[in-house]
Amino acid sequence: MYSSIPIQCFRCSMACKRIMCVSNYTDSFSGYSRTICNIISSNMGNNILQNKHRRINNSNFKFSTIHTLKREDGTEVEIKKMDWKDFNKHCLETIDINFPATPDHSQSFADFANYSKSLKALITMGVELHSIERTHPKALDFLATLDLINDMKPKVEFLIDLGILHEEVSRIITKNPLILDPKLDIQNMKEVVDYLSEKKFTKEEMLSLIVRCPAVLSNPVLELDGILGFYQKLATNRSERKIQFTNKELKIIIIRCPILILSNLYGVYEQVRTLELSCEFTLLQIRKLILGFPHILIKDAKQLDLLYKFYNREMGYSNEELVDFPMAFGSRIGIVMERHYFLKHLKKAQYKRDKPGYISLDDVFRGTDEIFCEKHGQDVRTFRKFIKTL
Repeated sequence: MYSSIPIQCFRCSMACKRIMCVSNYTDSFSGYSRTICNIISSNMGNNILQNKHRRINNSNFKFSTIHTLKREDGTEVEIKKMDWKDFNKHCLETIDINFPATPDHSQSFADFANYSKSLKALITMGVELHSIERTHPKALDFLATLDLINDMKPKVEFLIDLGILHEEVSRIITKNPLILDPKLDIQNMKEVVDYLSEKKFTKEEMLSLIVRCPAVLSNPVLELDGILGFYQKLATNRSERKIQFTNKELKIIIIRCPILILSNLYGVYEQVRTLELSCEFTLLQIRKLILGFPHILIKDAKQLDLLYKFYNREMGYSNEELVDFPMAFGSRIGIVMERHYFLKHLKKAQYKRDKPGYISLDDVFRGTDEIFCEKHGQDVRTFRKFIKTL
């Protein structure tokens, strides 16, 4: 290992003087060089990037005058001012290197798995790196360079101490690798747990929320408090009127649909306006729908509008009746249409409670095709044959 070589990085401002510690050089090619390097901020005194295997463009760096290059044994090699290519060639001639070849750049975890202890540890734990690569591509920047003892171990132990099962830890990291980001202090995670405890979440409810929505741990407490406050007093079309929920009801909504914490709050507001203005539900009816089916707040607006119009206009359900079947808004419009037209073909499409042959909306949208046909005394093959005629 050789002593640090002062350089000036054009990507950094002049105020940020950095030092590159050269630990491995291989052949230069096409104006590029391969390197394993640590970039250390001399004004912060801490390592901000270790073993980051990236393609480094020569034009981004300018070497200042270098007088000597010191080895660990104290011997010195005389070096004059030179460009990147000459410096790389000089190193090849004077330094004996026995490091394995490493990828110079990549957008895939696979290329780094054999060289990163942290990635090997994550794979052993059962973390699905291919999923992280798809959902959090930027996580490669820190996952491949994690310090197992200082960065990973304390956070994994924290999750296990909460009562989370070992197999669930890998699921949590797969869904939200950002909890391993060295920038996220473990104290922030503890503050989130303390906050949820103050809001009367039981241990079981808290664990369920963390496992199903791990991003809650990487949210600042103030932001989380603001989100829950938004849902407790939902804004409507008129600013003076709000849909309010008790603490217990809010807890039920969040536990049943934890993804609400990550949802766009303006989109949720627009969804409430759609239910109020387009579907013409009253505020009390919207409140009942949300308590019965919280996912209605993140349902695709077009799908929601199509479902409502089909239930209301084609099947004849009033708003008062639809409120009794909130889960009906979780169905797909195609399934409901096929089953309704099949019942209509059989002359069984009778949805009025006060008339004989009444069929509940639950019996239309719930269950598989086999269960649906069994309830109405039909063979599933007959049903599927009819669908082809639509």
